[in-house]
Amino acid sequence: MKITQFHDSIPHSRIKPRYKTSRLYFDYKGETLMDDLQNRRSRPADQLKVLLPEIFKHYNINPKHAKWSQYAGCNCPCSPGFILYGVYGKNYAVTVEKE
Repeated sequence: MKITQFHDSIPHSRIKPRYKTSRLYFDYKGETLMDDLQNRRSRPADQLKVLLPEIFKHYNINPKHAKWSQYAGCNCPCSPGFILYGVYGKNYAVTVEKE
């Protein structure tokens, strides 16, 4: 897997957003909306974890720990991603492409 695009970081919009732990989400180049809906529960977390050092360097962040969670975005499994412990106030998104 390789990174094709870094998206602008997104500030949290909730009350006291600076205290909310940041998330890292992934878009997949070439996936349709239907593909995304079908594949959400089977993302290759191990392959994505290899990309973390490059992503952290680009965004100039240094989380204490990054943990994959199927429930990163809400309390249903619709928005998987990494929870970035030690980083607060913004979410991050990256587009990746399968090689």
